[in-house]
Amino acid sequence: MAAPIGEAPLAEPPLMESPEMELPTGPDPPQEEEAAHVEMEEILPHYELSRPPILVGGAWQEFNLRPENFLKGCKWAPDGSCVLTCSDDNVLRLFDLPAALCGPPRGPQPDLAPALRVPGGDTVYDYAWYPRMDSNLPHTCLAVSSSRQNPVQLWDAYDGRSRGTFRAHNHLDELMSAHSLAFSPDGSRLLCGFESSVRIFTTERPGRNCTVRPLRHGGQGQSGLIGCLAVSPAQELFCCGSYGRSLGLYPMGGGGPVALWPHLPMAPTHLRFSPDGVLLYAGGRKAEHILCWDLRRPDAVLMAMERRVATNQRVTFDLDPSGRFLVGGDSAGRVTLWDTRRAPPPPPGHTALPHRLRFAALRDCVNGASLHPTLPLLATSSGQRVFPAPWDSDEDGGDDDGPPRRGENRLQLWWWGGGGAHRYGDGGESGGDGNEIYGDDNEIYGGGKEVYGNNRETCGDNGGTYGDDGGTYGDNKGTYGDNKGTYGDNRETYGEGNETYGDSAGIYGDNMETYGDNGGTYGVNRETYGEGNETYGDNGGTYGVNMETCGEGNETYGDSGGTYVDNKGTYGDNKGTYRDSNETYGDNKGTYGEGIETYGDNGGIYGDNKGTYGDNRETYGDSKETYGDSTVTYGDNRETYGDSNRIYGDNAVTHGDSEEAYRDNSVTYGDNT
Repeated sequence: MAAPIGEAPLAEPPLMESPEMELPTGPDPPQEEEAAHVEMEEILPHYELSRPPILVGGAWQEFNLRPENFLKGCKWAPDGSCVLTCSDDNVLRLFDLPAALCGPPRGPQPDLAPALRVPGGDTVYDYAWYPRMDSNLPHTCLAVSSSRQNPVQLWDAYDGRSRGTFRAHNHLDELMSAHSLAFSPDGSRLLCGFESSVRIFTTERPGRNCTVRPLRHGGQGQSGLIGCLAVSPAQELFCCGSYGRSLGLYPMGGGGPVALWPHLPMAPTHLRFSPDGVLLYAGGRKAEHILCWDLRRPDAVLMAMERRVATNQRVTFDLDPSGRFLVGGDSAGRVTLWDTRRAPPPPPGHTALPHRLRFAALRDCVNGASLHPTLPLLATSSGQRVFPAPWDSDEDGGDDDGPPRRGENRLQLWWWGGGGAHRYGDGGESGGDGNEIYGDDNEIYGGGKEVYGNNRETCGDNGGTYGDDGGTYGDNKGTYGDNKGTYGDNRETYGEGNETYGDSAGIYGDNMETYGDNGGTYGVNRETYGEGNETYGDNGGTYGVNMETCGEGNETYGDSGGTYVDNKGTYGDNKGTYRDSNETYGDNKGTYGEGIETYGDNGGIYGDNKGTYGDNRETYGDSKETYGDSTVTYGDNRETYGDSNRIYGDNAVTHGDSEEAYRDNSVTYGDNT
């Protein structure tokens, strides 16, 4: 039995067919290359690792138009001008780097909109940038993608048009789909992974002509789908990972494996070579570690970096251009950085490498991480498929109780350098010792007094904002989305006393709030709730104060000048009572929410035959009914109508509870008592 990963070398060494293969040993660069080497050193990004990075931008709304959508990864372009994402709606999106982020940022950026959308056709298996892409040379701005039941597409990153296809066929001349893609460093060859084989295409000649490299002969070698590929930047070698839990290292020119790892503790889903080609990193699905081998001694694991991947989802990682820092996300929503030049601690044979810094980015899986080639800028993607819990289903076989749950699906850009008008708090961050947290002991993101973007930006308390300079996500002065503090457009906010739900003139939740818009109506500007002279919530009246009428011109809803339950006042018209001439709305014979008393007619409904206020899924009455949809939300999946206790006016007044009368001595509708 092999020892646990991270504690000892692998029990079964890989097969070595060419132990004398020429690999760099790390000497100083030759004299003729010193100038180029120094020039490269000058453009390498510098990371400020004494603290976690700063969130400076991203894309949120683009990936939440469909409840079931989520991101699957992100990759910076080789020149750093844009970032490419893949998502479950089978669309590849390209986002340009904001000009404000080309240097130390002075503040958070607005929600990014994609510059280009490229439909994948079907489930996208993999995608890759042309390695010599330069946005100043439009003919080099290319990317490839593979999807189910489609050939590999080479497309233009400026307009999304197809520039060619690479097609692979089996012995029956049926089209096969590539499950993994990788370019050679010079971009002249494209490697595609299939079932127990790799096909190598010449990029300057799209079509079906290719070199087939079988990976299994006579029951030996790699079996299963080739789910990931990587090409060495320093040697004519490529590595492929199989879902059959194996890795193989092969010469580009042909022949058998240089090294083979046939019995891995995981099915590899992502591979990376170090820039000098000496180290090989592999991560897999449902794996507890990222493993690293020194290819000069491939028989033993050199390092193991702990990260938790609890699903079969592909969770990628990245190396910085120098090859020193490795960054990756995990299923717990954390982002971790390791310094690969640090040796694992003693005792000898121990391979677990402590992390240098770790912070909590989200509460959902961070499935993609990509470091900018020249700036201290990290791009992360998040989200995963969300399955409904068994207890969420309707036992009676009726309609669902609510919309599907959403994950935190977003692209985020993090500044990891110095400068900028940003600061951090003192709630527990530290740097460099492996125990760094961003909020508290549980690595919470944005608690306490930690400022998360600039001096006025926090992620969860009264003093900051989540997405702009002036507000917060969930308190009195905050907003969710853009510079004006809105949830959906420039003048909407969501929450409490000083915020509006619909527009600038109306707010949703206290005595001076209107329900809908400037005209104070429920649906349109001049629509009234009961009859021609009464409005539901306009500028001249509120729903629960002295000047608001709910039935006719001279009757108020809940004050001394006119009561809702007056014998002469009706809810609907001037002469009719609510049920009959001898029964009032809130006296001993009629209550507003008990099991026997109905609100509208014998069927106990207000609007139609199924007991709803607006449509078949909305009800208006008791503690088990919702006002807006099946999960007691008014606007979207996570907003409640009043607060966690489903109140309309304040903490002491419920709306339609089965144990409270509608208007008695201790409970009024909308009053502070």
